[in-house]
Amino acid sequence: MNSTKALLVRWKPTAPWRIGDDSGSREFSGGVLHSDTLYAAVCSAMLSFGWLPEWLDATAQASVPAAVFTSAFPWHGDQLYFPAPVPLWPPKGAGRRVRSATFIPSGVLKNLLSGLAVEESKWVPDAVSGCLLLADRAHRGGPFRHSLRTRGSVDRLTNTVGQVNKIGAIEFSDQAGLWNAVTFRDEEARQNWRTRIVACLRYLADTGLGGNRSCGWGRSAAPGFDDRHVESLIWPEAPTLEGAKAWLNLSLFHPAASDSIDWSRGGYKLLQRGGRIESSEQWGVQKNSVAMIAEGSVMVASAKPVGSAPDAAPSGFPHPVYKNGFAVTIEIPWRANA
Repeated sequence: MNSTKALLVRWKPTAPWRIGDDSGSREFSGGVLHSDTLYAAVCSAMLSFGWLPEWLDATAQASVPAAVFTSAFPWHGDQLYFPAPVPLWPPKGAGRRVRSATFIPSGVLKNLLSGLAVEESKWVPDAVSGCLLLADRAHRGGPFRHSLRTRGSVDRLTNTVGQVNKIGAIEFSDQAGLWNAVTFRDEEARQNWRTRIVACLRYLADTGLGGNRSCGWGRSAAPGFDDRHVESLIWPEAPTLEGAKAWLNLSLFHPAASDSIDWSRGGYKLLQRGGRIESSEQWGVQKNSVAMIAEGSVMVASAKPVGSAPDAAPSGFPHPVYKNGFAVTIEIPWRANA
């Protein structure tokens, strides 16, 4: 376990959030704010505060970054949800009652990683959010629901309506939101960057994250912050792990040349990540697509994966556009879904 504590962040949305879905559909919003999107938003905030050159030097341009972000996953009441580990979910022999869930509570994840059976009678999957809910609370619904908003332009001179678009969003229930963690390379990095990262995240809560920010979307109440080890979210006490080392991925991951991963084992899901550039130099230019390993993937490696931040800027663009693929992982026992 890393001796340096991470920063746990809880977002409490106060407006709809528009998160680009992996399918690319405008009429559907994703339920995970991917780590590369969160990092890009923090870079924008760092620019506003005048810290961007130093920040890029400490993160995207460093072989081992000073700070790394997980993706943001749902939380609901006292439950933090994690992406279900690819090679272990659904559990062997699991019925329809649980197998459709894509996010599982920390307690279920701990039992799953420890080789314990999931007590299906206690759980019900939420069809909307993909979260596994306690059966006796399922009637309250999941942490968020999908909504579809219609937008159209109106010519002020002729009063004619232009193109009408439908845009998907997610709206959160009471006592629900998204959570993420920020890990630090060491205590010195934590001392250098924690305060500034907190300032950036508070700024983003006010100005918004994701799409349609000009309409007031993506905003949050003041985030909650807690200093703790990411591993402690699953393992209250550091477990004794034997055999091959496996790592549960909690961020998008782009392997570095120095990462020694046994690709013949583990379980993976790949995402193609693109998007458009928000830069004063050229606004809205399409980024180059980058293949990245998704959250919930499990990697078998002798050492903790680090990752890299490739430049996704198109040819001739005036400055680099980093696609953050540094890994936040938790060491787990390696076992196949036998």
